[in-house]
Amino acid sequence: MKGFLVSVRKYAPLSVVLVLALVALGAFALFTSARAVQARPVPPSPLTDWIIAVGTTGTVSLVDTATDIVHPAVISGGLGSEGGGLFDVAVVPNSNLALISNFGDSTVYFVDFSDRMSPTIVTSVTLGFFAEDIVVTRDGRTALVTDGGFTPMVAAIDIPSRSLAYTVTLSSGYANAVDVAPDGTVIVADYYRGYLHTLYPDASGVLTQTGSYSYALTTDGAVVLADGPGALAAAAGPVDRGLIVAGASSTADVSAADASAEVSALEATDVVALPPRPVNVAVAPDGLTVFQADVSNYTEFTTRTLYSVGIYRIVAPGVLSFTSAITNLARGTQSIAFSDDGTQAYLSQNGGLDQWEMPLPNALTVLDIVAPGEVRLARENAVDYTRLGSSQLFGVDSIAVARGKAYLGNPTISGASNDLRVVNLDEYSVKRLEMPGIIAGVGVLSPIRVYVPLINAAD
Repeated sequence: MKGFLVSVRKYAPLSVVLVLALVALGAFALFTSARAVQARPVPPSPLTDWIIAVGTTGTVSLVDTATDIVHPAVISGGLGSEGGGLFDVAVVPNSNLALISNFGDSTVYFVDFSDRMSPTIVTSVTLGFFAEDIVVTRDGRTALVTDGGFTPMVAAIDIPSRSLAYTVTLSSGYANAVDVAPDGTVIVADYYRGYLHTLYPDASGVLTQTGSYSYALTTDGAVVLADGPGALAAAAGPVDRGLIVAGASSTADVSAADASAEVSALEATDVVALPPRPVNVAVAPDGLTVFQADVSNYTEFTTRTLYSVGIYRIVAPGVLSFTSAITNLARGTQSIAFSDDGTQAYLSQNGGLDQWEMPLPNALTVLDIVAPGEVRLARENAVDYTRLGSSQLFGVDSIAVARGKAYLGNPTISGASNDLRVVNLDEYSVKRLEMPGIIAGVGVLSPIRVYVPLINAAD
């Protein structure tokens, strides 16, 4: 018992001292001016997907897709003239290298994002035309570049040597947007003539034009296929474009030979069919399904404004087959991205008027890819957001998908806003990220994946 009493007396005074010290410390805090505690920024993770967002004011920003934290203007100079405008970005597969187009400077820049917060501008390649749309082949060896104007040329950049390999000129039509399939088929969107053109490497490895494809839609959405290259464009005149068929009672009677009718001569039974205006083209992850992003209002001669998306299938290297058109869409489609599993396509849409002829806000629409070349509408206007620009950029990929979210830049710089919209693709909620300028092109920068072959323990 004596030992116990000594133990209590030994430690009890120490507890009292601690309590008094804590009270004194608290009192000191009450009478001391508060200091702001600066939170340390979370270090960027190299193991997550990042969104590269390029701005027309010459800035490049990054978005951490794990947190949606914006790292603004990681590059704010060195990518040509600010007035030229940075439009598109394409990431070389399984690398930290990205290519960025400066439209007005006709230049493509190589940027190394190995250090996420301090990217390095490696070099640049100058073209003989304005640089707008960029796509990189799946093997990461070639980049193809097109312009949005009256340019029939496609530039091929050799990525390993960082140099212009050659420029091919289409035998017919214009090259306003471009994408490439795994089998080497190159598809070019021709806005002005309403066609998709295909190219394929010849024996020397240089791209050669292999075909031209289009369709037209009547004002009620019925499909009319073109008779051949130039058939739709031949119908110039009072309606500027399209097939006008006097006395026809069905789309079966439509042919290019009837395209000379005058609008004033049309009767109640006449058929008017308008070709699309493709501003972009996208090959699905299956490597066979081709989407034609169209901004043509095929109900041009009625009070409605309806749009379509053309669907093709690659049936042989350099050869397409038209399969269908997704019609009755309320807005035009500027660019298209896909789910990781390749079963859905996400459309970045804008333009269009409601029944009171008021502009519709931008929207995200979802399509299901059922089989190669077989597509159906899953959910139109899954979410809309308050942007009201009605024009579209040629070929620029203004939508990218990562971590179950769609990141949307501006499909046009006319009336655009300094933000990036993020759509949760599970619940279709949308949020706004403030950006340091107008964002056009977006791309996904993924961690470099190293595949190690499995070794059988028994070997």
